[in-house]
Amino acid sequence: MSEHDATQEPTHEESEQENRNRLEIEITFTTFLFSLAQTALTYLGELEHPDTGTRAVDLDIAKQNIDILGLLEQKTRNNLLPEEDKLLKNMLYDLRMKYLRARGGLS
Repeated sequence: MSEHDATQEPTHEESEQENRNRLEIEITFTTFLFSLAQTALTYLGELEHPDTGTRAVDLDIAKQNIDILGLLEQKTRNNLLPEEDKLLKNMLYDLRMKYLRARGGLS
């Protein structure tokens, strides 16, 4: 732990190091899909927002990310590895069901 106790804000250097650590994750098609899905889940209220630590619902942002995943499914059809195709289809199904529930369309 740094010189600061847990109640203090991180220093500029600590914040920069945290940002660098986030950027060190290898970007692959799969991590890109997970990033979009995580954003959708965050705005469906399923996950805490990484910056605020709170849960908030914004169905427009959630839908936009789900729609982007749907567009990727269309544009990459017959051009994915079987495991990538399965992951994308499963993500879309789960996110669409959660979105419908959040809109009040499913009980």
